Amino acid sequence: MGFIQKIVFHILATAAIFWGLSTYVFPTTFQVNGGLENYAIIAILFGGMNTLIKPLLKLITFPIHFITMGLSSFILNAGMLWLWSITINTLQLPSLSINIQGLETYLLMGIILSVANVILHWFER
Repeated sequence: MGFIQKIVFHILATAAIFWGLSTYVFPTTFQVNGGLENYAIIAILFGGMNTLIKPLLKLITFPIHFITMGLSSFILNAGMLWLWSITINTLQLPSLSINIQGLETYLLMGIILSVANVILHWFER
């Protein structure tokens, strides 16, 4: 798979994952306003933030990650989701807003997205 194909694949797959999370898994605690095209915008912003900010946070939290044998990565993922939702709502894009309620929703979404990314990378090869 070429570089552009990988990027498009990840955007579409992440958009589908967010759609599934908001429609079936967390219909009352994770809401995205707008149509299906907004899920692609959300996936692009999520991928961009994970590419730019998450490596720095992983470096900073490495000692905690080492001590907890990787379990702190779930908290880091929940923190990234929280930062991502604040960023999207702060940008005030037309007809796009996200509402995530509760710490457990952030944690469970972080776990589900981690597992989904492992599966995506497996399919990518």
